[in-house]
Amino acid sequence: MRKELTEEQQQRTAERRAAFKETCKAIKAKIDAGQEPPVSKGRQSTGAFNAWLIAGYEALTGETDFRTFKGWKDAGYKVKKGEQGYPIFSRPVAVIQAERGKEVTADDKYFSTCYLFHVGQVEVIKE
Repeated sequence: MRKELTEEQQQRTAERRAAFKETCKAIKAKIDAGQEPPVSKGRQSTGAFNAWLIAGYEALTGETDFRTFKGWKDAGYKVKKGEQGYPIFSRPVAVIQAERGKEVTADDKYFSTCYLFHVGQVEVIKE
């Protein structure tokens, strides 16, 4: 069961979503103009759109090691309580649904978002 967000939380979510949409519009313009995304050391190919997003997050934070929540957990770290992730696009929803053995519908033809956290937002899991 999902808990209801407060009005303040809903407002912050709407603001973050609007900022993400504006960033995506700017990136689309760069891609349409034929600009290549900057390449970061140690980053696997993530597609041009996500590469632009991650490059922006690297410039914003000064960090270069970004991973998903699960990626950090698998590496023996946990995300610090209250940290906010940086949105990127996930794999196509249709691909994820097919991998799970679920029926793919016409409504599944989109990319969802997932969130990355940088090394400054995590700490080693204590055993």
